[in-house]
Amino acid sequence: MVSALVASSWSELNAFNKRQPFVQTHGSVTALDCGNHGSYTVTYAADGKSITGGAGSLELKLDCRQLAVGQQFPVWYSASDPAYASFLDPKEVPGHIKSEIAVELSFYPLVVAFLYLGLRFKLYTRRNR
Repeated sequence: MVSALVASSWSELNAFNKRQPFVQTHGSVTALDCGNHGSYTVTYAADGKSITGGAGSLELKLDCRQLAVGQQFPVWYSASDPAYASFLDPKEVPGHIKSEIAVELSFYPLVVAFLYLGLRFKLYTRRNR
């Protein structure tokens, strides 16, 4: 499971890097659905067109709870794929994704180890009653 999470995050980082460079514009929140994994949509102008959509991935978006419909904020879209947008400064994204990978590589194995030890201890105490 951990390897799948790391592979997913690594894939997001590669997808992000392939879409460089990013162009900054401003967008406006058009809809909020924070109960659906923090989803929201933003409308922004790119290459003379109005685009409405979400971030290119979960790692590229702001916290939905801090937004309001109509709120404006900076948006960075890919020059090669204007529908692929980041709502975080592209300079910060690689570090953000790499820290997520570090958490996945360190925290989740610790949780599994503690669960394993807990189950082993529980079975051991049941046998020795």
